[in-house]
Amino acid sequence: MPKPLIAESAQAALKSSRPEKETPSCLGYYYFMTWTDGQSHYLTPNLMKTKDKVLGHWRTYIKWPKAKLEQ
Repeated sequence: MPKPLIAESAQAALKSSRPEKETPSCLGYYYFMTWTDGQSHYLTPNLMKTKDKVLGHWRTYIKWPKAKLEQ
């Protein structure tokens, strides 16, 4: 019986989310991204162990200015 294509693509996605040849940072992070505020040019870096954390970091970044204004 042939393997389902979905399982193969899921395995490929998981494999590509953690590079085997890349060296992690001292804390185990493989990826980073930065957010730059367009007006103040304030730079916010985020470290990630996998690529799938981007959406969560984006949501946190979007909520951050509102939280700062409420303080």
